[in-house]
Amino acid sequence: MNNSDLQGLKDSVSDVSKQIEILQNRVAGLKKVISVIDGNSSEVEMLFTSLPEAVKANPDQTVFLLLGADYVKREQIVKESFTGQNIDQKNSSEFGDQFLEAIRGGAETKFLWNGKIHSYDVFQIDNVEDFTTRPHIAEEVVNRVRARSRLGKITILSGNAFAGQRTYAPKMLELINNATTINLK
Repeated sequence: MNNSDLQGLKDSVSDVSKQIEILQNRVAGLKKVISVIDGNSSEVEMLFTSLPEAVKANPDQTVFLLLGADYVKREQIVKESFTGQNIDQKNSSEFGDQFLEAIRGGAETKFLWNGKIHSYDVFQIDNVEDFTTRPHIAEEVVNRVRARSRLGKITILSGNAFAGQRTYAPKMLELINNATTINLK
């Protein structure tokens, strides 16, 4: 076996390992949902239908997953729930485009963009289901959300009713599975 064959084999093993990790995280997330629905969960978790109710019940939580079919309603609920706070709302395309623009602008531009994202009391990223096809952007979402959480800032990830059931990159899936979920009617 020559070096290029060996490298090809190593690359294949690496790709399969990544797929296995994604599937294992997905199965863990689905098991978690099933255990909550069945009432067998050892975790203290509830499924909420109101964003203010979820925030009040989870005062230390900084990441929320807001699911519902109507994106206008999702945005309006966030605005109404955090009246008087500094809020920014981006859809997945806007977030991705601004992130790529910041990278193209160099280190200083990226630093300023991060600072702007971190400055909001509440930051909503809508249509998170779009990140299933944009793993590099999803990775940046995870980085920004984690940084915001360390600052005690609230981030709302929102999307259609099936956004929580998509196949995401492992870190994004972990973020979604650990968020407090609000299912709008």
